[in-house]
Amino acid sequence: MNKLLSSAKAKFFLEVVLVTFIFFASITFAQTGGISEGIKVNVLSTTPTSTTLEFVLTDYNQTIIKIGETDFVNYVVPGSISFMERGFPQLPMHRASIIIPDLAGMNYRVIDQQLNEIATDPVAPSKGHFTRNIDPETVAYTFDQFYNSDNWYPQTNFSTDNPYIIKDLRGLTVQFNPMQYNPAEHKLRICTRLVVEIYSDENIPAINPLIRTKNLDGISKEFTGIYKSLFVNYGFSYYDYVPLPENGKLLIVYPTAFASNIAPFVQWKQERGLETLTAEYPTQTGSGSAALKTYIQNLYNSAGSVTFIVFVGESNQIPTLSGQYEGAPSDPSYVKLAGSDAYPDAFVSRISPTSSANLDYVLQKLINYEKYPDGGLWYSKGIGVASDEGTPPDYTRASWLKDMLVDDMNFTHVDEIYDPGATATQVTNAINEGRSIINYIGHGSGVSWSTTGYGNSQIHQLSNGNKNPFIIDVSCLNGNFTDTECMDEAWLRAGDINNFKGAIAAFGSSTNASWVPPCDMQNHSVSLITSREMKSVGGICFNGIMHAMDLWGGSSGEGLKLMEQYNIFGDCSMLLTFGMIPDSTAPTAVADLTTVNPNSNSVTLNWTAPYDSSMGGVVSYDIRYSTNPIVTDVDFENAPFVLFGGNADTAGVQKSYVLKQLNFSSTYFIAIKAMDLWGNKSLMSNVSNATTWDAPNLSVSPDSLHRTVLTNTTLVDSIVISNISSTNSSLDFSVELTNNTFPEKLTAKIIELTKNHNKKASRNNPIITKGSSFRGAGGPDLFGYQWIDSNDPQGPEYVWEEISTTGTLVTNWIATSTYSALDEGKAGPFNLGFNFKYYGVPYTQVYFCSNGFISFSDITDAGMSNESIPGTDIPNNLIAALWDDLDGKTTGKVYYKSSADKFIVEYKDWPGYYSGTGPFTFQIVLHKNGRINIYYKTILGSSNSSSVGIENLDGTDGLQVVRDASYLANNLALMFYAEPEWLFSNNFQGTIFNGNSVGIILNFVTDDLELGDYSMDMEISTNDPVNPFIVVPIRMTVTNEVPVELLSFNAEMVDGNVVLNWSTATETNNSGFSVERAVRSQQSPISNWENTGFVSGKGTTTEKTFYSYSDKNEKPGTYLYRLKQIDFDGTFSYSNEIEVEVTGPKDFALYQNYPNPFNPSTTIKFALPIKTNLSLSVYNTLGEKVAEIFNGELEEGYHEMMFDASGLSSGIYFYKIESENYSATKKLMLLK
Repeated sequence: MNKLLSSAKAKFFLEVVLVTFIFFASITFAQTGGISEGIKVNVLSTTPTSTTLEFVLTDYNQTIIKIGETDFVNYVVPGSISFMERGFPQLPMHRASIIIPDLAGMNYRVIDQQLNEIATDPVAPSKGHFTRNIDPETVAYTFDQFYNSDNWYPQTNFSTDNPYIIKDLRGLTVQFNPMQYNPAEHKLRICTRLVVEIYSDENIPAINPLIRTKNLDGISKEFTGIYKSLFVNYGFSYYDYVPLPENGKLLIVYPTAFASNIAPFVQWKQERGLETLTAEYPTQTGSGSAALKTYIQNLYNSAGSVTFIVFVGESNQIPTLSGQYEGAPSDPSYVKLAGSDAYPDAFVSRISPTSSANLDYVLQKLINYEKYPDGGLWYSKGIGVASDEGTPPDYTRASWLKDMLVDDMNFTHVDEIYDPGATATQVTNAINEGRSIINYIGHGSGVSWSTTGYGNSQIHQLSNGNKNPFIIDVSCLNGNFTDTECMDEAWLRAGDINNFKGAIAAFGSSTNASWVPPCDMQNHSVSLITSREMKSVGGICFNGIMHAMDLWGGSSGEGLKLMEQYNIFGDCSMLLTFGMIPDSTAPTAVADLTTVNPNSNSVTLNWTAPYDSSMGGVVSYDIRYSTNPIVTDVDFENAPFVLFGGNADTAGVQKSYVLKQLNFSSTYFIAIKAMDLWGNKSLMSNVSNATTWDAPNLSVSPDSLHRTVLTNTTLVDSIVISNISSTNSSLDFSVELTNNTFPEKLTAKIIELTKNHNKKASRNNPIITKGSSFRGAGGPDLFGYQWIDSNDPQGPEYVWEEISTTGTLVTNWIATSTYSALDEGKAGPFNLGFNFKYYGVPYTQVYFCSNGFISFSDITDAGMSNESIPGTDIPNNLIAALWDDLDGKTTGKVYYKSSADKFIVEYKDWPGYYSGTGPFTFQIVLHKNGRINIYYKTILGSSNSSSVGIENLDGTDGLQVVRDASYLANNLALMFYAEPEWLFSNNFQGTIFNGNSVGIILNFVTDDLELGDYSMDMEISTNDPVNPFIVVPIRMTVTNEVPVELLSFNAEMVDGNVVLNWSTATETNNSGFSVERAVRSQQSPISNWENTGFVSGKGTTTEKTFYSYSDKNEKPGTYLYRLKQIDFDGTFSYSNEIEVEVTGPKDFALYQNYPNPFNPSTTIKFALPIKTNLSLSVYNTLGEKVAEIFNGELEEGYHEMMFDASGLSSGIYFYKIESENYSATKKLMLLK
């Protein structure tokens, strides 16, 4: 190729090739685990606090070049890059990254070094970095004042950057400078060996610490290849991590207009086994890039954080961000999610269709690539397109990429379409024939490649069908998607549903790209493809980016620029299979599908994973449900469905899934089919059926809350949420505190109010009741314990340490009743091995109960019937992981294991006494620091008759997480702690079964608060079809004025009416009192409050004032009354509540009308001791009926009816009441 250069170009090449050649050398050798041709990096040791590295210089080259009339020397170390500081000596350096501790400040010390000094000609300076729109031939050499000094450059032979965070791990880039130059002495100092220890230093502040909200159980599977290639100490000793089995979650963000279009794409991703979330912009995410970034951040911080993000829409539909370095249109800026660095912590891409129809086509093209590979020869063919500019020329770099594909991946052909002479026709012909990868290196215009002139118009005229390549585009502007259609968008959009063409993904820059760093990225990405270290588009592209960031500045300079400007167009979760042929063998059918735990809108499914011969086994399940019987495959395919995936299952794994959003009071028939990676479906499973419960009935009291509070005081109040349905039902609720202007001195917690367990159960007299459960977090109790679970974003990780092979089997069971010891029995005591403080009392021993709890007191009653927690009945002093009537005499074992800092109890395959409950596998872990963790590995059958919680020695204090409700699930983690390590959550959720209530307890503290109003909204979302969403306004007025002071408030019954009496000592700006009434019944603890009347106040007065109000309450029952005191400015506060029992009449009675005589209307009152059908009529003196006031059925109680005699003349009339059991007549007089 060099022979094609002009003489002028050849002269320039001679001057600069040796200066810039070293850029590529770093790419060629940096992929081989830390060993390069010129510098060898050895990891000598790793500990939790330090890593010791050895750098050995094995080879270097030197070449004399002439600048002007002076000879300069250029030193090159193969496999390393060079300093690129313009005007300073271009000397080699070698950069690598290591894993470091999460929270430490880092320092280093040189342990050993071997130095030599040699005489040298002047060292050539660097021209520095510049973008591809600048011709290197036009850039002149410059010399900094350093060349006139008596100093060494660089000043040291070792340095470190600031720490950075990549998803699971914290890293540090270290730099070995094997050569230093002194221009005054004409000396080159060469370090042939350097041993350095990088260690934690408590005297140095930690920069960019990794603050974990969960323990690191293992590393993210999709990032494993990144860590291997990035960190030289990965896999050594302390830093040897186990990849997690999950692939990570996929988030698809789409505008409202594309809501229906994405459904097939979501379905395929779930079938592939990728847990897929969707978010509609801006309805769910909030409007604007800042809100979208916050939404993604919150999702990333949640349990099982997101790995892949796909934006569906153009930049005016889904906004992008502007890069920090140069304002580049930058989707990757959305995934700076951990720490203060710029390293990406997830993968992001964009699909930007021109229309709804174009989106349907693009998504189908992407699905086809993964789902239907044809195994053709085109997968082993590629294209290289490159300019003849740069040093080395771009075509040389492209040839190196070709060599990797041919040598390492057995490609049979790679087109070399290089300048000079490259044409658009060559590109078109090659793509139409079928190519799986295209590497471009050259100039770009935004809509075309300068080399060949190939651009958007040619892309849209392709005819390559489903032979769609993946493209890495090293050029300027071809990824700028914020203006007109850029070239990298055209690759994806080209074609339609009847004419497939174009590419499946492109990776390009939205701004002017630099000459060297993007080539380092491209080279590393291709090496990952050829080594099969990474398979997803996102993993390949972003790994290449992070490698180049390590080489060229990390979170600043060229590294930051590169990370922000390169965008993926396509699906970052797509697997580049390169034609791996799918098998056609379906999994075996599920044969043991069962349904348990029916609720109002859900039912739990349990089954055993079947066998499949494909890679990864079964990856998803097609679950079908219908109110019509499912008998045939036609029935199955016509039924509504949900896809359950996310984990590759081996045969025999126990599976469980909660089928939600079912209709009330409906019988459902349910069947499933297992699917493998290629979409092969098993035969239909056995059909199971279940009937959902009735709809719940929500009651919230009060419907608003306003409290006037003096400064430096504390006030506690509550909002009660009840399920007042009289039939079996479950109220699913979530509570969120929004629009909050309260200071941090407002706290909230959730507690259970209604407790149904007032009676002991027995085997002969089982009592089946339902209670409530909460998800997320709860507490504190009186002592200060709180709980949090893995449903909460800040909750504990599920960490299972299997002890059945390393622990001790429990064999010394002792019966506590007439039943078997493994059914109703205890074991112990067992020594913990340390002092464990529980409710302030230190314990050294613990007892185990066969019914799923442990206790620090001797167990005299095994608690066959689980109780509400806390409760003074024995057993007490317990930790209940799954307190129920369990029975381990047929199967199941209990193990324990003690270590220096924790004690583990494991109930393994422990069944329930009743059929359909269990077996269960769970652990209770007691930590020396007082923390309690409970882990649920396998929850089979019904578990909604159990209690979970903790309780003190005498049962007067404790925390209940769930009682007799659905809550427990596979891989659930739960933690109790007296001094919580988590932040307060303003979101509560759970389930309330009929006849139960929960209270949201609000604690207002006004210490040091400014006077004024504070407000927020309590938003309650439920599955009650009548009240799905309720907002309770909450307001606090902080004042230093004396409020209305209520002295007394009482009630009495007078002639069937409730008479309220109250008095005040003082009043300030008191407009008056609204009288509010609520009904209390056995089915409804508290119904909604209603206003029954208003009594005016006295304004402002210091005199004692008496008030009275009569409420004509005709229906017997128990009533609550309260006063709502309202100021003239509208602020209000509530009195305490008083209870009144309104009794019905004992006998029938008809009372004299009033007034009498009357004109023209009067009131007639009567009493009914029972519910009665009756008529009330008016007759004249001739016995003729002149009016019928009422005819129908009325409840028992006192009733009043108005009679309007406007149409009658003056005179005597009679009114008569008639029923089956009673008849009476009275006289009335009309005077006009």
